Amino acid sequence: MLERNHYIRISMISYFTKSKVALPSTTLKLDDWLNDIKTGKWRKVIEALRTKEDKAFTLVKNNLPCVTVSGTFKTRDVHTPLDKKLIQHSGFICIDVDKKDNPKMRAVDLVDKDCYAQFVSCSGEGKKIVYRCSPVSTAEEHRRIYDAVIKRLHDKGIKLKADPVVKSIMSLQYVSYDPQLYFHPKTKLVVKPLPPIKVSQRLQPHIKDLDVELKQLNDYVDNLGETDVTKSYED
Repeated sequence: MLERNHYIRISMISYFTKSKVALPSTTLKLDDWLNDIKTGKWRKVIEALRTKEDKAFTLVKNNLPCVTVSGTFKTRDVHTPLDKKLIQHSGFICIDVDKKDNPKMRAVDLVDKDCYAQFVSCSGEGKKIVYRCSPVSTAEEHRRIYDAVIKRLHDKGIKLKADPVVKSIMSLQYVSYDPQLYFHPKTKLVVKPLPPIKVSQRLQPHIKDLDVELKQLNDYVDNLGETDVTKSYED
């Protein structure tokens, strides 16, 4: 069982039966979810997953339960504005470090002793690093928290490439199994968003052109609907 810290507020997260489901099935305490990973609630399915490869691996993984570590949500529907689906930010962010991006990395090595938690990913080769952070209400602020975490690691001389997908406030994290899960509830580290980047006046015309291109890109994405344009997790 994990050591509890009653001085830290209870942080809730949304639980989804699998990644393709838009509506959460329930809410959980973040610490309870971490404890379930440590004590083996999903041990059998995770150990079975780690023996599979390619399409079989992807099929099983896509059907694993998952959570939104950074908060509770009414839905993950892409067409719903964030302010209509975010219930409350949890005050946590989870960084995803994959083996494929860090071939020399060992999943069991502790990256940052001041993180809130770290555990081996469902594949058995990557790692998840959970940090306490300032609760925010916008996607832009959350992305700047991610940037602050990456800057912290860089400043500490830790050369790891993290998955940029977790910049999203709605990023999903799959369940896993790690009996050696690192848990530091008394950490004093609270990551704050980096300041917004100031854009000079001479760049403003180029920013406007970029806004037009981004709108076109969003239109393309909307027209795809539920079409899956990737063949595998790596894509």
